Amino acid sequence: MEILFISDAVAPFGTGWAAEAAACLGKALRSSGHRVTVVCPLPPGIDPVRRSLSRRLTRLEGQGDGGRVSFDVYEGRTPGGVETVLLGAQGHSCDVASEPSMGAAFADAVVRLVKQRTAAPDIVHAEGRAGAAALVAFDSDEAPAAPRILVVRPGDADDERTARALAVADALVVPSPTVARRLREEDSEQGPLAAFVREGRGPVVGILDGLDAAVWNPMTDPLLPARFDAFDRAGKSTCRIELQRRLELPLRADIPLVAALVGAADGGWQLLEATAPRILRNELELVLLLDGPPDDPRFERLRAVAARYSERCAAVGASAELLHRAIAAADVVLCPPAGAPGTSLHLSACRYGALPVVRRTPWTADALVDCDPALETGDAFFFDRVDEEEWLATVRRAVAAFHRGARFEARRTHVMRRDHSWDRAARQYEALYRRLTAG
Repeated sequence: MEILFISDAVAPFGTGWAAEAAACLGKALRSSGHRVTVVCPLPPGIDPVRRSLSRRLTRLEGQGDGGRVSFDVYEGRTPGGVETVLLGAQGHSCDVASEPSMGAAFADAVVRLVKQRTAAPDIVHAEGRAGAAALVAFDSDEAPAAPRILVVRPGDADDERTARALAVADALVVPSPTVARRLREEDSEQGPLAAFVREGRGPVVGILDGLDAAVWNPMTDPLLPARFDAFDRAGKSTCRIELQRRLELPLRADIPLVAALVGAADGGWQLLEATAPRILRNELELVLLLDGPPDDPRFERLRAVAARYSERCAAVGASAELLHRAIAAADVVLCPPAGAPGTSLHLSACRYGALPVVRRTPWTADALVDCDPALETGDAFFFDRVDEEEWLATVRRAVAAFHRGARFEARRTHVMRRDHSWDRAARQYEALYRRLTAG
């Protein structure tokens, strides 16, 4: 099947969740035998030469609301082998997300690009603002006829371009089966997504985002001092000892090691700033991974807390290496409270044998199950509100669970064996593609 995937970005040429999703889902679909081409705007600041992107000799013209725009066409492949085309606007910022006029020009250029290709797409898969803009352009006599799928995440649900794209989409995908079910069953829902359902324009499907198993795999992770899996976790103990030594924490295995990713942008620093001293009244070791500029003043009090409790707490920058090592060493991981789709820390924690403390949202509750008091079932410890007392009670519940010994270890084995990979999501997308192309 020929799949045209239009997104705001694709890794490694862009960053963020949209970029990771395009690269990982594209790779998983390609592994299933499909030919996948990802088209997206060239991100600002990207040097095509350093990224080994080849530039076509001829440019593409795109008609936007403000006139014609000339695009350089760069071609390359992701590390997963996915064919990638990036369009860079001549003399303009190619910021499709914030410039609607540029979005229209980009969309027109994508249609022209597809018309030049030998093989017409069997499916047009669109995500993000760039994808929504392009999907509208495919509703024309000039564009190749193919079923059109729009993937809508919460941040894009109320965008005007999403509403226009839904008017021409053949199927709607949201990153939560629960949200999809609510849209199908509850008449009280409002907005462009609910209108798509009410008017019966096409199927509404909930497909959870996945985890990049090539990046998050404790058996092959090059950033870890030792490897491990669900059946042999000796390497996890080594990871714990190495992290404790590096951060000058006591080499203790009888108390839980808790890792927390603290984002400057998601408000998580405020919750941890208010509760870290109370968390440290429990017998545990706490590693604070500060995700932001090294001199960010929002982290000052957290650094002060770490200095005050230096025998059981450390605050360090959240580099990729330290993030992987901390999760591999941890027994419990405290996830940012925003709980938005596209934050896969709760899945990474499970993959590395750490039970997450995570906010209950449709997408987290679809992926994981709250641990019961007897620790006979469950993958995580859920809290419902960004509230200090509820958060503290959930952290204490996770700490108490660690001391249940064999039962906690059984939960650890369980979460490591669950499949949260993009391969599972790809199979669901493939089923939807076949459903649309069959009829």
